[in-house]
Amino acid sequence: RTRSTRPGAVVGLCDSPIDANKLLIAYDSGQIVLWDLRGKFGEMRWQSAEPLKSVAWHHEGKHFVSSHTDGSLCTWPLRPSPKPQIHSFPHAKTNKDGKLEACKPIHKVDLRTAKTGETFTIFSGGLSMEKGGKSPCITVLQGRSTTVLEMEHPVVDFVTLCESPWSSG
Repeated sequence: RTRSTRPGAVVGLCDSPIDANKLLIAYDSGQIVLWDLRGKFGEMRWQSAEPLKSVAWHHEGKHFVSSHTDGSLCTWPLRPSPKPQIHSFPHAKTNKDGKLEACKPIHKVDLRTAKTGETFTIFSGGLSMEKGGKSPCITVLQGRSTTVLEMEHPVVDFVTLCESPWSSG
């Protein structure tokens, strides 16, 4: 079978915030598929250069974010695109050679929006390999601000809770 019919293990499923008929499927191979549940077909596909760990929609449903084994986050538009709009390494520092230092995988990413409209990017993992002995953490990106929450134990999963379960509340 070809890669398009067997793209690897599913590492993430995420329902569309604007269309209950659409589902993002993320595969460990780096492939992401927008699946049409009613029609039972892949409507759009994206291919990341790095293996995937998770995906999360922006609340407007116009783009989504993926997290990767190399410690990067990618923002993808909701249209066919050979490359992400944004490809960042939130915890990577530039070393003496001018190269980004290697980072651990970002295991999970989530996007949340405040009442003000500001987006929070929350993720686990992604620390520099150089800081190997550092505690497990969850990072919160808010605008240009970065908050690292150190944990006593490894982060297996996390769930973000909102004041109201309704997006308008």
